[in-house]
Amino acid sequence: NGDRYRDFAVIARDIERYSGIIDAVFEKFGLPCRVFNEIPLSEQPLFKLIISALDIKNSGWSTNDVMVYLKTGLCPITPSERDTLENYVSTWNIRGSQWHSDNGWFMNPDGYTDRLTAEGAELLDKVNELRVRTVRPLEKLHEYLDGRSNVKVICRAIYDFLSELEV
Repeated sequence: NGDRYRDFAVIARDIERYSGIIDAVFEKFGLPCRVFNEIPLSEQPLFKLIISALDIKNSGWSTNDVMVYLKTGLCPITPSERDTLENYVSTWNIRGSQWHSDNGWFMNPDGYTDRLTAEGAELLDKVNELRVRTVRPLEKLHEYLDGRSNVKVICRAIYDFLSELEV
């Protein structure tokens, strides 16, 4: 009757429930089918990276916000390094200004003991290096944004931040 396939749509509230079924039925009847399953913008890694970087500043370096930032996979540390950092931060309840302390962290990575083993000293050096790699780009971004309200300047700061991260 002159209708075209592109004129039709099947819409479902929860397309995941029908995943596999729709494809199979349409294929069985020889109908072209494309399933669009949109991922919310807030779940996109790049968006999460930017929002969490700004949240870190607004929350005064909440450890939860720092971990969200690190878990985007777009930061200058690997997942294994992130886990190492997260374990240390969790052990010593690192939060707020401790993240960007000039003195670095000095608490024993082995936990509540007064004896620092050679492995512990090596891990402590690694954790401090990871902290610096995590904090440096964020501090630059936050410093540049301090007192700025011009959209052009803010966009440029975010662009420079992403460029530094090589995203």
